[in-house]
Amino acid sequence: MLPRALVLAGPIALLGVLGCPSPEVSLLDAGTPDASIEVRDASGEPTEPDGGEPARDAGLPAPDASEPQAIDAGSCTPETKQLFCDRHGSECGPTAGFDTCARQRTEDCGDCAEPLSCRESRCRECRPDCAGRTCGDDGCRGACGTCPSGTSCHPERFVCTSCIGTCAGKACGDDGCGDSCGSCAPGEQCHAGRCVAVAPVNDGCASAIPLVLDASGSTRILVDTTLATDSHLSPSCQSGGGAPDVVYSLTLSEPSNVSLALASPMADVVPLLAVDKACPAAPQDELSCRAEGWGPYLVLERMEPGTYYVWVDDAAQRSGLFELSASVTPAEPAPPVPTNDGCSGAIALSLDSSGYATVEMDTTLATRDSSSPVCIALPDVVYSLTLSAVSNVKIRLTPPVIARPSLAVLDNCTPAPPKPDELLACQHTVVSGQPAELTLEGLAPGTYFVWAGVQTGVSRLDVQVDAPPEPPANDSCSGAEPIVLGPTGEAFIHGSTRAATNGPGTLLCYAPGHDVVYSLDLPEASDVELLLMPAPGMHAALYAKSDCVLDDPSRGGVACARSSSENVPVALNLPAAGPGLSYLWIDALDYASGGDFLLAVATKPLHVPPNDTCRTAEPLCFTNGVASVHGNSTLAHDDLPASCAYAETSADVVYGFTIAEERSLIVEVNPHERGFALSLHSDCSGRSTSELACSNDDDVLSISRLAPGTYYLAVERSAGEFDLMVRLGALYEVPTNEDCASAAPLVFDGNVAQVSSTTRWANADMPGCLFNWPEPDLVWRLRTTEPHAIRAEVVPRDLTVGLESPDLFWPIVSIRTDCAQRQDLACGYGHQAFTEASVLLPMAPPGEYLVVVEGLDASRAARGDFDLKVTLEPPQLPPANIRCSTAAPLDLSQGFARVHGTTIGAPDAAVLARCYDGPGGPTTIPGSAAYQFTLAAPARVKAKVKATSGSLAPVVFLQSTCGSQTADLNRVGCAIDQVGTGEAVAIGSEAAPLPPGTYYVWIGSSPLDRATQGEFDLELDILSPVPNDSCATAISVNLAQVVQGSTSGAENDFGKGPFSQACEPWRDCHAGGANCTTCMAPDVFYRFRPPTTGSYEVELATAASFSRPSLAVIDRSCDMRGGSCQAMAAPLRDVWDLKVPFHGVAGEDVCLVVDGCDVDWHAQSMGDFSLVVRRLGN
Repeated sequence: MLPRALVLAGPIALLGVLGCPSPEVSLLDAGTPDASIEVRDASGEPTEPDGGEPARDAGLPAPDASEPQAIDAGSCTPETKQLFCDRHGSECGPTAGFDTCARQRTEDCGDCAEPLSCRESRCRECRPDCAGRTCGDDGCRGACGTCPSGTSCHPERFVCTSCIGTCAGKACGDDGCGDSCGSCAPGEQCHAGRCVAVAPVNDGCASAIPLVLDASGSTRILVDTTLATDSHLSPSCQSGGGAPDVVYSLTLSEPSNVSLALASPMADVVPLLAVDKACPAAPQDELSCRAEGWGPYLVLERMEPGTYYVWVDDAAQRSGLFELSASVTPAEPAPPVPTNDGCSGAIALSLDSSGYATVEMDTTLATRDSSSPVCIALPDVVYSLTLSAVSNVKIRLTPPVIARPSLAVLDNCTPAPPKPDELLACQHTVVSGQPAELTLEGLAPGTYFVWAGVQTGVSRLDVQVDAPPEPPANDSCSGAEPIVLGPTGEAFIHGSTRAATNGPGTLLCYAPGHDVVYSLDLPEASDVELLLMPAPGMHAALYAKSDCVLDDPSRGGVACARSSSENVPVALNLPAAGPGLSYLWIDALDYASGGDFLLAVATKPLHVPPNDTCRTAEPLCFTNGVASVHGNSTLAHDDLPASCAYAETSADVVYGFTIAEERSLIVEVNPHERGFALSLHSDCSGRSTSELACSNDDDVLSISRLAPGTYYLAVERSAGEFDLMVRLGALYEVPTNEDCASAAPLVFDGNVAQVSSTTRWANADMPGCLFNWPEPDLVWRLRTTEPHAIRAEVVPRDLTVGLESPDLFWPIVSIRTDCAQRQDLACGYGHQAFTEASVLLPMAPPGEYLVVVEGLDASRAARGDFDLKVTLEPPQLPPANIRCSTAAPLDLSQGFARVHGTTIGAPDAAVLARCYDGPGGPTTIPGSAAYQFTLAAPARVKAKVKATSGSLAPVVFLQSTCGSQTADLNRVGCAIDQVGTGEAVAIGSEAAPLPPGTYYVWIGSSPLDRATQGEFDLELDILSPVPNDSCATAISVNLAQVVQGSTSGAENDFGKGPFSQACEPWRDCHAGGANCTTCMAPDVFYRFRPPTTGSYEVELATAASFSRPSLAVIDRSCDMRGGSCQAMAAPLRDVWDLKVPFHGVAGEDVCLVVDGCDVDWHAQSMGDFSLVVRRLGN
C-alpha cells in the first residue's frame, strides 16, 4: 500500500502558522470536531480507511453537519440558549455543539415534565429497564437495586464490585479493573491509552512521505513522533543531540517560494523544523533550520526546481504531537541590480514641502561592498541628500522582519573606505526587523550621501529634514557661560549640546560634533579636576584652553580628553591652572552623538611639596625599624634623576635617613600602579654613580645589605598622593635553594618536616603553578619509600607589618616531580594575601617529590617571610561522586539542601564549562565532584559553594543533562571564584525559573588553578521571589536613605539579550556599552523622586562576592517608555563602590537599576548591596 498523508481543510485553527485563524478552535484540542479530514495516497487521490468508515483523527468525533463556516468571532453576537437548543433540536438535557459564531459550547436545555423523562435530548414516556442490572439507574430516575457496604456500582457494567475502572482520556487499553477501554485498528498499537502507529512510515530518508499540496499550493498535517527514532541531526540547530523525528519530501517543478510552520500543543517540547536538499544530508546540505518553543517558521525564497526534505524534530530531545503546515507559491522573477548600487548611481532624495522623503528600496541583488562605509558589510544602495541651509536630519531604515539593517551618512561619496572626517554617523542593529535610525543635527548646507544596507528584501527609507532650533547662548566663546564655584570650590552643571553648532573642535581635539563653551575665572592658581558624564549615545570630548583663539591650537595651550566609546565618562585634570580665565568645551566625536551631560568641576589650591629637592629632603623617623609617611608629588620638580623612571623628567619628592650600622632595606609605596619609580642615592649630586638602586615594576625597592651612612630616597611620579613605608631590618642572605638543582632537603621528625624562610631575596627562576610567568620561588625536595598522601602548608609571617597588610605576601605552594616541564601534581594558594596556602597530594607513589613556594606574581605579593610545614599522611581514595552515574542525590523537599564534600583526588569533570573564557575557550572543570537534584515544580535555584579547607578556588556548574560536552546547550548556571573569596554562587537560569526535571551540579576548581583541590560546603536553595524584581514593582527610596538589597534570585528584566549590542532598547544605557560584556544579570529596581531640582549622586556599595556590578539612572520611566538613560557606571574590573551623578527635576521620578555584567562568563554578577542617594553641592 502506498503511504498516506493527512490533508486537512475547513475552519480549523492552526497553532502558530500563517493566516492566524480564530484561536477558539484548535486542531490539537482533544474532542474538538475536525471540519474535514481527507486521507490521500501518494498520488493525491482520496482513499477510505479499512472498514469503509470515513477517516477521522484518533479520539476525535466525526464532523457535525450543523457546524457553521468560519466567522469573524470578534464581531459576532452569540445566539440565546433557547435558540441554540431549538436549532440543535434539543428539548432537554445537556447539548453540545457549535453556535452561530462558530464557537463550541454546551447548554442545559431543561428538564421534562412528569411522567416524561429526557432520552436523547427528547422528552419521552419512560419505561424502567433493569435487564442485566443489579444496581444503578433504571432509566426513569429510579434504581435497579443498591450495593452492600464495601462495594459500589460499576458505572458501565451496573453490577456491585469492589473495583471501579476508568477509561477517562483513553481510547484503548485496560481500565484498571481488567476490562478494556477499546481496541486499535490493524497496523496500530495502544500506547498510553492512545492508538498510534507501530512506527511512523516516514521514520527515515528511504520512506519520506511526499507533501501533497491542494489547489492553493498548501497543506496542513498532523505529525506524531512518539514512536519515531532519531534519524536526523541538524548541524545548526541541534548541537545538544537529536530527538525522535520524521521526514517529508517536497518536490518543486518550478522556482518557488516556500513557507513552512511547525506547532505543538505540548508545553515541554521545542519544535524544530529543518530543510535539506539531500537525504541523507551532509552538513552543507542543510538549507535552513529553526527551533522555537512557540513554533518555528521558515521562509525560503526562490527555491530552484527539485526535491527537498522537511524534517519534523525537537530541540529539547523530546517527542510528541506536532502540526506541520506548508505553502508553496511561484517565485517572482528576480529584481534587477539596483541602479544606485554604488556612488556613481546615487539617487537624489526629493523632499516634499514639509521636508519629508520616503522611498522603497530592494537590496536583494545589491552588492555587498567590502569597502562600504556602513557599520557592517551588507548589500547596500546609495542616495544623495542636498541641503540648502543648516538643518537637522532624521533618517530611519526599516527592513523586512527577517533582515538586519545598517545605515551611514557621509559628506563625500567615494568607492574606497571613508576617511574618519568623511563618515558623519553610522548605526546598525543586530535584531532582525528592527529599524536603524540616525539623527544628525546642525548639518551645514551641501550634499550628503546616505548608504543603506539590508541583508535582503524590500525596505523603506524615511528622511525628515527640519530647520534647527536656535543654538544655546554659550554656543561660542563670545557667549561662554561662567562657571560659578561654591564655597568648597566645586560646581555641578547640567547642559546639552543638542541645538549647538560645530565649533573648532576638529582642530583642538578632533571632535567634529556640536559643542558648547564655559568659562572658569580662577582668582589664584589652582588644580582643576573636570568630570563629564555624557548622556546615552553621546561619544563625548572635553577640552580646555587658556584663551579663545580657536584657529591656532598652538596658542593658549590645549588640554584634551575623549571618551573611548559612547556613554563613557571623560575626566580631564588641569594642574596649576590660572589665575585668570580658562575656557572649557563640551563636544562630541561625531554629528549624531550630541546630547545632555553633567559636568562636575572641583578646584584645589596649589601646594608645592617642601621636600621637592634633595637639599630639602624630609627626614624619615623610624620606630622599631619602620618609618611611614604620606606624600604628594603634585607640582614637584624633577630633582634626582632615576634610571628606571618611565619618563626622562618626572616630578619627585625626596626623603633622607641615616643608619649607624649595616642593615637590610625594604621600601614600599602605595597605591600599586604603573608610573612610580623608587630610587636610592648616596648624595644629592644627581650623578648616575650616586644611584644605588632603582625599581619601577613592583612598587618595592629592596637591598639585602646597606652600609652605614646617609641616604636619599626619591619617589618619582608625575603627580598625586601616595603612602610610603621604609623598613630597616636584620641582614638577609640570598637563599641557595632557588631552583630544582639546588633544592634543599626536607628533614622529617617522624612524618612532619618544618622550615622557616623568605622569598624577599629570591629570584624568579621558573614559571609558577598558577600562571606562566616566573615568580620569586624556593624549592625543597623529599623522597618516600611507600605510598603516602603529601600535605604542604605555608603560613605567612609578620602579618601586622606593612602599609596595607592584605596587599602583601600572597603565598603559593605546589608539589611537582619535574621543574623543567612544570608538571604540577597539586597546587594551592591563599584566597587572599596573608592567608594560609595549603595543598594535598592524596595518592603519591614511592619516589622523589619537589615542594615549591612562591608568590602570587612579580610584585610585592610575591615576596615575604613564611613557615613551611610538610606532612606525610596515609593515602586517600578519591570521592565516590566523581561521575554522572555516581552523582550524589540532594533532597530539596524542604526547599534547601546542605552537604559537605571534597574534590581531593577527583579527576577532571567530563563536561565543558564556559564559566571562564580564557585562552582556548571553554575547558573541562578540574578535579570535580557531582551531585543531582530533582525539581517537582518550576523554581529558581541558587547553588553556593564555599571552600573550607585546602586551596580550592571553587567553580559551581549546573547542567540539565549530565556529562554532555555541549555545555552551552545544557548549562543552566555557572560561577567561578574570581574575586579571591573562596566562594562561588550560581543561579540556575538567569531569566526564568527552571522547569521540573532532574539537574546536575559539578563542584570543581577554577580553570586557572587546575591543581587546586580541597573540601567545601555546598548550599542549594529554592529562591523566593524578589519584591522589586521588575520596573512595575520598583521600591521608592528617599534622599539620604540607606537601602539594603540583593539581586540574588531576581530575574533579568533590564538589558535582556546574549550580548550588550543586542540589549535593545537598553543598549545605550546598560552597563557602559563595551565595558559590560553581557547584559543577562539579575537586576532590581528603585524609584527616587527629587525634592528639588539640582544635582544628585547615587552610590552603590556591593559585597566582595558581587563581581562586576553596574548601576543605571533612568529618567521618568524604568521601562524606557518615554524615558532615557541619563547616567550609568560599569567598571572594567572588580570594583565594589560605584558613584553615579545625575540631574534631578523636582517631582519627576528617576529609576535606579542595580545590575551586573559577565553572567555569561561566571554568573557571579549578583549579590548583596547597599544604595543611597545624596544631594551634590549646596
